[in-house]
Amino acid sequence: MKSLILCSLCILFASTLALADPVEVTTLKLDAQDDWEIEGWVEELSTNPWNPANQLIASQEVTWEGHVPCPDDYQNETAGTTVQIQITNMTTRHFEDLYYVGDVDLDSTLQTTLTNYDETVGDVSTGPAHLGLAFKIDSIDENTPLVYESMAQDNIFEPGEIWEFVIQEYNNTLGLGPQLLGSVGAQPLGAIAAASATDPFSSGSIITPEPATLCMFGLGGLLLRRKKSA
Repeated sequence: MKSLILCSLCILFASTLALADPVEVTTLKLDAQDDWEIEGWVEELSTNPWNPANQLIASQEVTWEGHVPCPDDYQNETAGTTVQIQITNMTTRHFEDLYYVGDVDLDSTLQTTLTNYDETVGDVSTGPAHLGLAFKIDSIDENTPLVYESMAQDNIFEPGEIWEFVIQEYNNTLGLGPQLLGSVGAQPLGAIAAASATDPFSSGSIITPEPATLCMFGLGGLLLRRKKSA
């Protein structure tokens, strides 16, 4: 019976990955604003139409309405221009945790800088030094970049929903706009931080935990606990 369950889980995991474009990431925690950590496999939600349909979003820059996500001591008006980005969920999926990660040059120089970052996140394939400034897109805790949800006000990105969020004092060394969220890597992997450094359609990435991986870890742990208690 256990073998059958494990076999079913493997089939489920493989079929879900076939519909996704996963990338493995790591977090370097900073003594900055909100405290979170994201490790392992994530999906990059992208504006590129050739990405998997279940990861497709639309994005554009809209007028900043004056919301400041972070306390005064994190602001530096000479660092860049505060911008407001609108994204639309073009999939049939609900996403509960979204993170923004700025791009990094291949020499580890920050390509995209901002002042409302929480942690730094990068693709493990590009090495530990290639970490981009990152924040969680939500309206809770100290850093509150999420300013608008077109549906329920619950920090869940629903199918067809429009979100607007603020990047505080945004700057990109290549002059790329903050709405450029279209990176894509060598299949079957997505591309974030330094992995999309040379992509003219990317100044940053929107990532979310990969659900198939979470499902495998959760069910695998359950089976291990049952085995130990037997």
